[in-house]
Amino acid sequence: MKTPITDSTLLPIWDKVQSNKRLDIQDGVALFQSPDLPGLGFIADYARARKAGDDVYWVRNMHINYTDICAKGCTFCAFARVLPEDGYVYTHERVIEEINEYPGDLAEVHIVGGCNGKIPWDYYPEMIQKIKSA
Repeated sequence: MKTPITDSTLLPIWDKVQSNKRLDIQDGVALFQSPDLPGLGFIADYARARKAGDDVYWVRNMHINYTDICAKGCTFCAFARVLPEDGYVYTHERVIEEINEYPGDLAEVHIVGGCNGKIPWDYYPEMIQKIKSA
């Protein structure tokens, strides 16, 4: 089968995928480091098609980022603010506005935010209740 793979380090992985062999950690590193986006997509699409055929499923969801103020300082998040005057905390009304702006029906709402010790505990269950109602 002719492939669009141009990165030769992907060829042994392509052979494994075609043979339905399990990839190892070194394969994962090679996939991550490869600049060959069309080749990566080709391999991934082949594996997907073998497993699921042409059926594709998705869920209509959104993330609500209720605050970007976070006291943790981890490197996981690129948008967190340490100082409250630099960040935001959404009111419950603003959270509901975000949901109502979503086009179509939602199946899931992911509540995402920083570890903000200034937000009282009752903010969270009230927010969840309002989201469920919306």
